[in-house]
Amino acid sequence: MGPLAELIVPKLHPLVSTGAELGKPALFSTPHMPLQLAVALVGAVPLWADVIAAEQGAGVPVQLTVEAPAGCLDRDAFLRYVRARSPRIREAATGEAAPSVRVELEPRRGQVLGRLSVRRVDGEEGRRELQGADCESVAKGLALIAAVILDPIGVITPASTEAPKPAPSPPVSAPVASPAPTSVSPAAPLRPTANHPIGLSLGAALELATGLGPDPAVVPRAFVRFDFPALFEGASARVSVGRGFTRGVATIDGTAEIGLTNVRVEPCLDVWSPGSFQVEACGIIEGDVLSGQGTSTNEAASASRVSVELGLGLRPTWDVTRQISLGLLVGGAVPVARYRFYFTSPDTTAYQLARGSGLAELGAAWRFW
Repeated sequence: MGPLAELIVPKLHPLVSTGAELGKPALFSTPHMPLQLAVALVGAVPLWADVIAAEQGAGVPVQLTVEAPAGCLDRDAFLRYVRARSPRIREAATGEAAPSVRVELEPRRGQVLGRLSVRRVDGEEGRRELQGADCESVAKGLALIAAVILDPIGVITPASTEAPKPAPSPPVSAPVASPAPTSVSPAAPLRPTANHPIGLSLGAALELATGLGPDPAVVPRAFVRFDFPALFEGASARVSVGRGFTRGVATIDGTAEIGLTNVRVEPCLDVWSPGSFQVEACGIIEGDVLSGQGTSTNEAASASRVSVELGLGLRPTWDVTRQISLGLLVGGAVPVARYRFYFTSPDTTAYQLARGSGLAELGAAWRFW
């Protein structure tokens, strides 16, 4: 009797021998014997498959990639978390066709944001995100999701989800230094490393502003953003510069062409951040330079005026990837003083600064660290 039969026959024995124990022929003990035999065979199918898989050295192969800050998680630790849920999952051999799993962990405003991407052999791809208080809890949650996706039948749910301890090293004749542990210890919320205590992003935006000239102004902008998690969690500041397209305004003495140059500082505080989406409340400190040149007049004049405005805004932002984010700023401001602009002689008012201004800006940023 081969190993396959030795494992399957004992499973069938209780059902097919019931009649023999009562003094009846085993295979014809009751009218329901064919049904019992069918149930026994169906019950043996998973066992049969497991035996064949074991004999062939099969399992659920996976190609794994892990990106995480130092001291948070490494590839071997994450694989142990996954195997704690499904021991059948293993690393794919070189050249073996297998699903690819990519894990990314990063600090985000006092918490840890984890991303899981699974790409099957047929090209189908799915993504999941988790956010938690520390690295270990997020890693274990992503490991459970990966195990369910890769091996839904083989997933187990033990009372403790601790990763299995590595086997102790064999004794050696001479004392050696213990290697650095690869398991993930309960970690505090991640912080930027000493090399990067401040986050840095660069980006560009397109703004539509009203109240800064005779007509709505279209203002292309460039900006730099700083995050200060070590100073205050969720605090950031953005500095931007923009130059509006020239607009014209008619006076009784001719035409004035007005240009806008704008510098803005926005201190912000995170007020809501579900996953990769966040909303910040921002202050607006804006310096505007309106420059005008009179045309089509006998005595054309030019002038420039500087205005300071103070206001508030909301900035919802979506992190598309770890590096790329898209954001929208909506806000308003009021000028400290309302200047008049004259471009002809005798003085003719070409434009007086409005009582308030509004803006809507759409931008994209690239995070360096």
